[in-house]
Formats: sequence, C-alpha cells, structure tokens
Amino acid sequence: GGERCHNARAGVHHLIALNGANAFTHELVVEADQAMRVAVAHLAGDDGGVDDGCEQERILRRRVRAAFRMAPFREQIGDVAYLVSPTAFFQTNVAAAALLVGLVRGAVPPGARVLDLYAGAGLFSLPLALDGHVVTAVEENRAATEDGEASRRLNGIPAERCRFVARPVENALAALPPADAVVLDPPRDGCAPGDRKSTRLNSSH
Repeated sequence: GGERCHNARAGVHHLIALNGANAFTHELVVEADQAMRVAVAHLAGDDGGVDDGCEQERILRRRVRAAFRMAPFREQIGDVAYLVSPTAFFQTNVAAAALLVGLVRGAVPPGARVLDLYAGAGLFSLPLALDGHVVTAVEENRAATEDGEASRRLNGIPAERCRFVARPVENALAALPPADAVVLDPPRDGCAPGDRKSTRLNSSH
C-alpha cells in the first residue's frame, strides 16, 4: 500500500512540476500522462486498491482532476498551428510529421474533395484545407475532433472548408460525401474490415 501511494504521489507531483514550469512538449506530456494513469488508477478510480492509510489521498485526488483540466498546448507544423489537449494523441516527432504532411499535400490534386479517415486532430486535414481543398475529417475520438475544430478556428479556416465528423470510420463511411482523394492513416491495428474497399468505391485517388 505504501509503495503504491508513493508511486501515485510521485506521478502527480511530476506532472504538476512540469505544468508549473510551463515546459510542455508532447514528449513530456506523454511521459507525464503515463505517470498520471498510474495515479488515476490508484487514486481516482473506484477506490478498490486505494490505500486508506495514505494521508494525502484527498489532496492527490483534487490534483489529479485539476491536472487533467490543463489547457491545450500549441504545436506548429509548417504553416499550420495545432492545439492539442495534454492527454490526446499527436505526432511526437514534429520533423517527421512535417515530412508526411508535405508528401500528402503534394499528392492531392488541386481543388479536390478529400476524405481524411482516422483524422485525429487534423494533422492532414487542416493543411489540405488551407491549400483550398474541401475536407471531411472522420475521427471517433471526440476530444481529438474538438482539438481539430479549435485548430481550424485558430488557423482561420472556414467551417465549410474543413468539417470534422466524430464517428468511427466504419460507421460513417456510408453517409460520407463523394471524394476525389482519400487520406487513410489508421492506428497500428489497421483499418476495420471493409474500410479500404469502401473508400476505393467512393473516390478516384
């Protein structure tokens, strides 16, 4: 019990120290988030396994909740600024992400209607919209789509140029508009069965 409480307390204090120093990069956020998950599991869950003898339990609970309400941080990739929630996924290697964005921007034909599937917070959607394409970005993680919408507004992109759809790709495909190009960037598990076939039927690139 004492070791569990100590580990959780260390994770919370680590995140609070980073926040107080305003020193967030995405790598630090990922590191801190891992520590926070340990803290949350022990101190902000269902209490099964919480050490009742931990003197700072109530304080830690408040700090856990406060830490998860931190404001998004800003990441710049090329000419696009992204607002990313501290616990949301985003590319950790900005240089590599910039190369990928450049390749995608160069591959999409001018004036295309684009489907960005598994869009996350809009890594590809936002720069494509800035290039003049009409983009529909599909992402099931609502926090990520909210980040994408915030970034769209930050970059002055009209809502009709870039629309975020907060639904699983496999559930959204049938209702999506026709597209001239599809950006398909699934998680490590890959696409859901039928996604690649469906996107080929609805696009020309």
